[in-house]
Amino acid sequence: MKIRSKLFALGTAGIVAIAVVAGCAVAGLLRLSAAVDDYAQRRVPALVALGALREGQVQIARHSLEPLQWADEYSIEARNEWERMLQSKGRTWAAMEAARAALSNAPATDGESEALRSFDTAFHAWAEKEKPLTDLLKQLVEVDSEERQRFLLLKYLAAYSAQESYYVQAQQAMQALAEAGAQAAAERAAALRQASGGLAGLIAGVGLAAILLMLAGAWRVGRAIVGAIDGMRARLASIADELDFRPRADVRGNDEVADMARALDRLVARMRTSLATMQGLSATMNAAGDEVSAGAAEVAGGAARQNDAAGRMAVSMQAVAASMAQVAESVEEAIGLSRDACGLAQRGGELIGTAGGRMDAIAGRMAAASRALDALGRHGESIRHVARLISDIAGQTKLLSLNAAIEAARAGEDGRGFAVVAEQVRTLAEKSAASSSQIGQTVERIADETMAAAELMREVMDAVTVGQASAGEAGRFMGELRAGSEQAARVVAAIGQALREQSSLNDGVARHVGDVAGMAGHYREAAGAMAAQAASLRETVRTVDETVNSFRVS
Repeated sequence: MKIRSKLFALGTAGIVAIAVVAGCAVAGLLRLSAAVDDYAQRRVPALVALGALREGQVQIARHSLEPLQWADEYSIEARNEWERMLQSKGRTWAAMEAARAALSNAPATDGESEALRSFDTAFHAWAEKEKPLTDLLKQLVEVDSEERQRFLLLKYLAAYSAQESYYVQAQQAMQALAEAGAQAAAERAAALRQASGGLAGLIAGVGLAAILLMLAGAWRVGRAIVGAIDGMRARLASIADELDFRPRADVRGNDEVADMARALDRLVARMRTSLATMQGLSATMNAAGDEVSAGAAEVAGGAARQNDAAGRMAVSMQAVAASMAQVAESVEEAIGLSRDACGLAQRGGELIGTAGGRMDAIAGRMAAASRALDALGRHGESIRHVARLISDIAGQTKLLSLNAAIEAARAGEDGRGFAVVAEQVRTLAEKSAASSSQIGQTVERIADETMAAAELMREVMDAVTVGQASAGEAGRFMGELRAGSEQAARVVAAIGQALREQSSLNDGVARHVGDVAGMAGHYREAAGAMAAQAASLRETVRTVDETVNSFRVS
């Protein structure tokens, strides 16, 4: 298998490994995004229903206090106002029932289910206590006398005082339900963070396995190249140091290095043939000195053949150099791919950090929503305080009215002297009106803060949408292969360095071929000198014989 093919296969394996890791990352992020989307779709209806229940409870409390503002007036306008309150109260009850049904049908954890059951119990108890208030309000709409109106208002105050504790219990149960929802959201966020950690571990494991596979492939390719080059180096060292031109075992393989080794063997074989010829010529020259001219001609012919062999070896070395250049280009392409993989890995890490920060922003806004709902509970305390004040005033009013009735019955016509008692009753009524006004202001504040809580919920939804978009973008650019890609780049760079060293070695071989060609020319000059200087024939023959015998060809 050619070295080019091996390097191409190694690069392909690296690209496939990168694609596998990127696929795992994309699949994991898609699953994580789907989990976040599913959780948001399940939780949003429950949060909306809880907000509707909060707002409805505040509106019911306000409607229950509004009739007291018309306690001193007996008119059609007052009855019309009470009728409007009755209709608005009916619509609010219907909306609260729908919200409670939606909240009951929403998926919930064990803690939320327990809190929801407690809320249902408190809600039903409060609703039962609210029914008498609704019935009395209906009677006030149809009242036909001022005396009857005052009597119904006293009963209305007593009924309102009776339902106060149930209202507080329902409000506390709703607060517990909100806290259970916040705890469930925190647990879900923790689960999502754990899933993100598991996804990162999976990607790291797959990336490590891909790096190990690439290293193993690079080691095998490098081992094959280095082994073949070591064999050629040993062969050239033996020729240079020991002048050993004896035949060696056949070269195995079909890559570029093996082709270069076979070309070297062919060159050595030709040189071995030339040296054998030179040894024969040397023996002939020693045996017959009178054939110096013929021996010189033979030496010239051998030098020519040697020069031809050197030329062919130079052509082979040029082909080897061209192949090494192509391999170097493939190595440069692999280095470019490794750098691109590093860039993608860095971009994926930045996107994941962005997604984590936005998910933290969601948690912070959920906490802000919880604090806003807590503020509603604190204003509920103000409502209860004012309600207790009204209850006290109602008790005193009832007692004074009773005393006035008794005294009037005893005194008969003189009962009109109890004007003082009536004055006190009016004073208490004025206090009741002032308290009712204070309650109305408190209820308005609670309604404003309820709207603020709803706005916070909408911001939470916007943050969730942004977090999902970030997760999708991270899925497209994800890949935590930076370290592995850098390692692969270093391995490819090492291969490139080995190829450059091989190219340098080829240049050395080419220089040796040039030296051989120069020696052939020298032999031709020596042959001419022997023909021209017969006097130095014996010395020249002895020198040639010593030189040729130093080569090992068998």
